[in-house]
Amino acid sequence: MAKNPMSSMSGEPVRDLAAVGAALRASYGTDWMRQLTQNGLEQSKAIFETFLSSARSSAGTIDQQALEIRERSLALASQSLSSGFDFASRILHARNPNEVLRLQSEFLSRQAHALADQAKELGHAMALSAEEIGGHALGQVHPTADQARRKAQA
Repeated sequence: MAKNPMSSMSGEPVRDLAAVGAALRASYGTDWMRQLTQNGLEQSKAIFETFLSSARSSAGTIDQQALEIRERSLALASQSLSSGFDFASRILHARNPNEVLRLQSEFLSRQAHALADQAKELGHAMALSAEEIGGHALGQVHPTADQARRKAQA
């Protein structure tokens, strides 16, 4: 129950207008600080909720990107294993040591080129994934920060 600013602590009427003015100013200052704190709290809550939403969304995007990179890595590993088995089969059918050396040289050359291409491809895929995730997270944060700022100003 709010106290009447025209009465003292004991409930008797206050005769000093300066005391009444001081009480009103103190009440206004408290109300102003309470409102300021409330606005800050609401803005912080909105930003935190935005952060959590963005983190959840980014986690889903990261999971999808990781799945794609894992699938591509497995396909590349399968391709390398297949090439290795093909090489082993050719070696078994080699007729002389010179043919074995030629087959080994060709195999190593193909493997080196394949490894370079695979590394380039995976690096490019990872860079695109990181860019997509970063853009997605940034796109989530800016609009909500603006919304929180507008809400606090209202």
